[in-house]
Amino acid sequence: MIAQVTNETYAEWYQKACEGKPYFGCVMPVQLELFGKASGCYFAGEEIAIDANGNKAIACGVADPEELASFLAFLDKHELLTDGTMPKGWQQKEQLHLFALEAGASLPLPPQPDALRLNEVPSPFQVAQFLFREKPEKRDNFYSELCTKRNHGKAIVWSLEQEGKMISTAGAYAMHGGQAYLACVETAMHLRGQGIGGWLVATMANRLSVQGWRVVLLAKQEREHFYHRLGFEHLGTLTVCSDENTAEVE
Repeated sequence: MIAQVTNETYAEWYQKACEGKPYFGCVMPVQLELFGKASGCYFAGEEIAIDANGNKAIACGVADPEELASFLAFLDKHELLTDGTMPKGWQQKEQLHLFALEAGASLPLPPQPDALRLNEVPSPFQVAQFLFREKPEKRDNFYSELCTKRNHGKAIVWSLEQEGKMISTAGAYAMHGGQAYLACVETAMHLRGQGIGGWLVATMANRLSVQGWRVVLLAKQEREHFYHRLGFEHLGTLTVCSDENTAEVE
């Protein structure tokens, strides 16, 4: 039976369900610790953990497909990222590729871009504005979460600047249990294809690896080649699925 995390014992079971799993083992505990306790985090023994705090639910582990479908419908969630059970009646929407750089390993470093300054402590608001300029609500939520994560040592973000203006960024947006989740890799449109983002990602991943972190990331199909080329290890895929109503709208 799926239940809400409301006390420390339940929190331990929740973390046990995602412990050590690539991506889930860092993202979900960080969300629980900083944002999710007694709200959007659920578990069923040590078999499955579910984070329903965002628009898209996240689940790792195995559950009864019918129970999972009913539970998500009760929460009014119509999209799920999972490594295990697909809810009954739901359909696969896409697959995300899971990559990793093991702690202590290193990526070959692309040539360093000319005339760019690396900023290891960029303004959280400037990062949010750069990533979500056209989506004010998402920008504000991202900014708030990033501030909280950085203040608690759960995230680091870098940027590259050209004449004082941010032109590329990448960050480890969840750091827990020896894992660092690399995400929000973005380069200004007019500068793409010049190796800027690749250098930033490889440099950050190597730094984290030297410090003892296992770097993990998720990539859409169109970005799979980019991370293969940088030298990350491909671990497999995770499934994004949705219910029939969402599929019809899209």
